[in-house]
Amino acid sequence: VIEQIGGSVDLNAGQFIDRVGVALGLGFPAGPKLEELAATCIGDVPTIPSVVRDLAISFSGPETGAQRLVAQGTSPPAVAAAVQACVARTVVKVLTNATVRDNIKDVLITGGVMSNAYIREYVVDKLARKGIKIYIPEAAYSADNAVGVAYIAKITAER
Repeated sequence: VIEQIGGSVDLNAGQFIDRVGVALGLGFPAGPKLEELAATCIGDVPTIPSVVRDLAISFSGPETGAQRLVAQGTSPPAVAAAVQACVARTVVKVLTNATVRDNIKDVLITGGVMSNAYIREYVVDKLARKGIKIYIPEAAYSADNAVGVAYIAKITAER
């Protein structure tokens, strides 16, 4: 049985990334350009706190924090890297909560944000260390949620 057990109470991760990316002048949608910009970050990456309560995510507070960094003149690559790191930590937190609460060992992750190499690698690495099996389409297919739905069907059929 495949069941959604959590999610965002306000912005989704893609909206968070797009809003901050647009504030950085990257245009819309901002995901791929934000990833490229973050890759050029040299030096310290500011911390944008992630907000997870049980299985509920909130990105409105982190967006406010990121927008504050932009307004303060923090370098655009550092802001971009901070946004990526916040999303990655948030995904790991909520999935850790879910796997502990419900004794889940298999997790399917789809959606455009999961095409981001940093976020993918961070999430897969951290969850694998906890013994959680991650199912994730190739990055090229993560940007299309229709592919995520098809991947769910494939996994279900294989069981």
